[in-house]
Amino acid sequence: MASLSRELVFLILQFLEEKNFAESVHKVEQESGFYFNMKYFNEKTQAGEWEEVESYLSGFTKFYDNKYSRKIFFEIRKQKYLEALDRQDKGKAVEILEKDLKVFSVFDEELYQEISQLLSLDNFRENKQLSMYGDTKSARSILMVALEKLIEANPLLRDKLVFPTVKMSQLQTLFNQSLNQLGASSVPFPRNQDSIVKNPITPPNALGIVEYQSSDHKELKKHLISAQPVDEVILKSLMFILPYFIMSCVVMLLNYLSVVANDLGYCGELGQTAYLNGYDMGPNRPWSAEEESIVNLYWNNPDKRFELVNCLSPDFPLAYIVCNTPSLLFYGSNSSTYCRKWIYTSDFHGITHESLYTLRGANWVNSEVVDGYCCLLKKRERASPNVFITSHFFKSEFINEIGSAYRRWVGGNPLTSDLGSSLRTILGPRANTILGWVDPAQLGYKMTDCDKLFFPVCSIFNWFVVILYMKDRKIELWNPVRCDSLDNYIAEMQSLVNFFPILLAHTGHEMLDLMSWPCSAPYFIPTQKDSNDCGVFAMKYIDCAARGIPCSFTQEDMPWFRRKLLLDLVNDEAALY
Repeated sequence: MASLSRELVFLILQFLEEKNFAESVHKVEQESGFYFNMKYFNEKTQAGEWEEVESYLSGFTKFYDNKYSRKIFFEIRKQKYLEALDRQDKGKAVEILEKDLKVFSVFDEELYQEISQLLSLDNFRENKQLSMYGDTKSARSILMVALEKLIEANPLLRDKLVFPTVKMSQLQTLFNQSLNQLGASSVPFPRNQDSIVKNPITPPNALGIVEYQSSDHKELKKHLISAQPVDEVILKSLMFILPYFIMSCVVMLLNYLSVVANDLGYCGELGQTAYLNGYDMGPNRPWSAEEESIVNLYWNNPDKRFELVNCLSPDFPLAYIVCNTPSLLFYGSNSSTYCRKWIYTSDFHGITHESLYTLRGANWVNSEVVDGYCCLLKKRERASPNVFITSHFFKSEFINEIGSAYRRWVGGNPLTSDLGSSLRTILGPRANTILGWVDPAQLGYKMTDCDKLFFPVCSIFNWFVVILYMKDRKIELWNPVRCDSLDNYIAEMQSLVNFFPILLAHTGHEMLDLMSWPCSAPYFIPTQKDSNDCGVFAMKYIDCAARGIPCSFTQEDMPWFRRKLLLDLVNDEAALY
């Protein structure tokens, strides 16, 4: 189904090209990510339109995707920097150095320092490596040669450089055929390209019948049994062109429903038949054999699954893509609820149908999604211990739990010499669970052996992340909402620095004096521009900090991240992106 969507995009691109809608062509190329127009990229590079160059490139890859992408973005920004120096615009050069090039210092600090030193030269050509730098025009030509090689070597781009062979006016032809199929087959599609636009729509008593002002007008009315709005005609035309495209939006919720249900000992009204359930679907109905075979074929190809998630519109019903994966477990009395099983210390953690829906559009992401993603990050770290720093990711409810315990403690429940008994009293009925979250016997390691401890927190204001740097002995609060002080988060910070060390001491850790650790809210992180994406920002903060890379994303990346996070949760794997 994703391949059919891809074919439709190519038909639209061809149509726009034939109609000379140049800007629209390149906008569709960028947003779909199916075809990288090297000629257009070359033109913009030669013209020095660097914002458009990066914007177009970002539709296909981000600088942190792989080494080729990183090199491409670096070379573009370096050229922009050198041109500013060549114009003797030191202010602009400093701005580019700080905003665009500094992000690469984490990969090569020495190179960044060398580039920075060019500011001190009257002519950067005094640098031996840049002594052969010519004028701007020749430098851009040389740059483009290097970029073409990098693009052709980049696995994310090299398969998108060739536009498939498509017959002339193919979309127009298919549209004409679809109109005939709708009941006007005996009436030829008007040759005049403006006829549909110029000729008026009939009055309300005959909505949707187009007056073509031709001798065939009466014949056309005979074939159109019932009037239809123009947008409905267009919709049905596209459905005729791609009869299985809509099928991709109706993916089976659980393909192996009966097998999974039997594994869990559940036998209900569903029996051995897989049914469609979920939002916006209307009454349940069984899958046809043809539908089931198509869905099976589609979901057995992970690449196609990725393409579908990557091109979803924000209001697409996400539940339909979370289906045919062996580790999805079915439970309860209806199939609109499911969960995925993660081992998070001693707990069973799952994500419900409704929770995944919070990744749709601009919804507030709930704690199940954040906790589930943190589980994936820990799984990723364990799979590649030599690549990622040692971290521990607490559940989002941890801070709230110890906050409640801290308030009980300062409210008149002091710790006695019998630390174990009094601590359990203060922690309340969930004492065993809370202690299990920090118990080395259950975790397999001590908190003090980690480089960083991550505490995602959902406060009454927004999502944010508290990070304890165990080696550097400092605390940072990463907040998507810019704050000049920590006053709004004093309750969470007090419970952490005062009560968390007691939990550690009770479970065999050395006593930490967190009160003496410096605490700050860094300014080098990106912040949100809306009121809904704080949870997504928090997850990306944790991802970047756990990898030891700078946070180079922006608010504009959030729709893309939401879809990628969904894909990670579906595939039970935290991808590097």
